[in-house]
Amino acid sequence: MFTSFRRSAATEESPHLQTRDSSLPLVTQNDTDVFSSLSASSRSWRLLTIGFEVLGTVSLKLSDGFTKLLPSALVVIGYGLSFYLLSLLLKQNAPIGVIYAVWSGLGTVAIVLIGVWLWGERLTLPALLGIAMVIIGVVLINLTTEGAH
Repeated sequence: MFTSFRRSAATEESPHLQTRDSSLPLVTQNDTDVFSSLSASSRSWRLLTIGFEVLGTVSLKLSDGFTKLLPSALVVIGYGLSFYLLSLLLKQNAPIGVIYAVWSGLGTVAIVLIGVWLWGERLTLPALLGIAMVIIGVVLINLTTEGAH
């Protein structure tokens, strides 16, 4: 009974989902066209999502092991809002791989730059090359995934 409910619910919610015998959704090629239905402001929402994730991560460092109240509260608020906004993007049937790659990649680059700027963290040549590859990867995803930009 539960399996038949999942199967019918998955196909009714999204025309882009198909089910296999295991009743798990199978993503089709049409899912790459999902971004075309997102509004232009969704770019702003994606950046805001990344911004809240960065706020949570910076606050985590400032919380000193959750011993400082304000930074500890900002960890919960930042991550909470970031994951909430991320869930809203995914609720619009945005491709999870593209959204997560951009979210985590840009967030990582931002945190590295903030670490250098605020705490004087030093970057080695391999670290700089790795950051450059993350940036190149995010750019490639945005250039080659239809509707991701």
